[in-house]
Amino acid sequence: MERCPEIFEIEEPIGLFATLYYVVAIVRACEERGVEPRIVATSLLYADPERGSDWLAYHFDRRGDEAPAPAATPRHRIRTRRNLNRILRGRPDLDIQNEFRDVREAGLYFDKYLRIKPEILQAARAYAAEHFQGKTLGIHWRGTDKPLDEADPISRETIVGAVTRHGADCETIFIATDEPAFTEDIRKAFPDRRVVSFSAPTGRCFQDELDDNYRKGREALLDCLLLASCDLLIKTPSALSAWSKVFNPDLPVVLVGRPYKEHHRRRLQFLGIKVRLRTRFARPLRLLGFYPESALYDPDERAMARNGVLEIVPESDAPPRRRYH
Repeated sequence: MERCPEIFEIEEPIGLFATLYYVVAIVRACEERGVEPRIVATSLLYADPERGSDWLAYHFDRRGDEAPAPAATPRHRIRTRRNLNRILRGRPDLDIQNEFRDVREAGLYFDKYLRIKPEILQAARAYAAEHFQGKTLGIHWRGTDKPLDEADPISRETIVGAVTRHGADCETIFIATDEPAFTEDIRKAFPDRRVVSFSAPTGRCFQDELDDNYRKGREALLDCLLLASCDLLIKTPSALSAWSKVFNPDLPVVLVGRPYKEHHRRRLQFLGIKVRLRTRFARPLRLLGFYPESALYDPDERAMARNGVLEIVPESDAPPRRRYH
């Protein structure tokens, strides 16, 4: 009798690309165990009632998984990262991210299970063909939920300096950002360049922007693919632009700022006062941040050359940036 696949349901309200990390971790672990996975993502951050509860299916096709899994198949429900660790490694404090090394590993396991839907790939190609003129520099500036939570603030001047050092020959600058004023600041700093962007930032954190979850997920994926289509990437800490390197491992990258070494702080509210608590794993996260970003931040010269990292701008060189919100 044919063996039924195991169903993994990702319910944790995390970002789209953090969810993709969960997918590649599950695929790798299932390959080790000889198990066929079926993975669904049902977080309310991206689900659209009109399109069904599994938002992963909005943007991706599953390889060899067209038929629905039997209802009786056991279900692994992932509501926190500790659930993921326990399911895949038997201990909630044994973080699986420590086992990934090279950034190309994510692409390897992604391709074994998922394909980006053709219409999304076509939309990215059409936009790049129309708007990317000459050599194109991509900038990803993440701000609404990063500073003092997952990474230190970065000044606009630090980004401008990185563009001046590395992107002098780039005719077009493509910007992906959640800060509405940032694109105009770059236009003013480089008036001789063609500055374009695809998505329109609202200035709100993706966790608070729930009015159109399908559009939010689609635009995030398209921003990631367009950054991957550039000739050079300058990025602040974020899984979105780290996945641009997954989709294009040969993309040269400049890293501006550093993610924190520990799991980001969790926010609690007590009697109207917001409190930040640190949660730690028994084994600290390798290097900085979560995989695949942690692989990019390996300071070893051979690792930087292998990952196409041109420069890591240290935190000490990044004065507090102006806040746009």
